[in-house]
Formats: sequence, C-alpha cells, structure tokens
Amino acid sequence: MIELTEDVDDEVRDWATFALGQFTEEASEGVLGALRRRLGDPYEDARLEAIWGLARRKDEEGVRLLKERFASGDWFQGDEDMALEIWGEGWRAEVGLGSEAEG
Repeated sequence: MIELTEDVDDEVRDWATFALGQFTEEASEGVLGALRRRLGDPYEDARLEAIWGLARRKDEEGVRLLKERFASGDWFQGDEDMALEIWGEGWRAEVGLGSEAEG
C-alpha cells in the first residue's frame, strides 16, 4: 500500500493514502513517512487524506495542519469528522471554534 501512495495517478495516490490513513492503526515510520510525503501532494484529496491519517495518529504535524484548516475557515465535512474522532464532542473548542452551543 505504501508504494501506491507514490503512484503517478492522482486517484491511485488518493485512495492508497486514504486506505493507509484510515484502515490501519499502524504508526510505523514507514506509514508515517508515506503520509507525510503526501502533505505536499499536488492533488488536494491526497493531501487531505494525509492530514487526516496523521491527525488520527495524533501526529503533531497532522494535528497542526488540521487545526490550521479550521482557523482558515476553509474546511470540509471530513475535517469535522476527523476532529470528532480525535477530540470527541469537545472538538470545536479544541480547534478554537468555541462550543457547539455558541455555534
């Protein structure tokens, strides 16, 4: 799977990054390295999967990038889903958006 995250085809890289990030709990240097390499991917979907996969593992860079997406005001449902998985119901406060009651 790690090899496929380097594929020339955008969608193959995206799906491989998704599978690596979401369907395994492994946090080996090989997995983390593959996810980190996708952070600079020209294909946005692959970049997002890398952020979510790293954040899921509580990787500092992944968490930072996820929080930056919320701070920018430009985030997707997938960002919210990952934040909920990582921080639970208090995710909005964790990313600096206040509480659900305020939203």
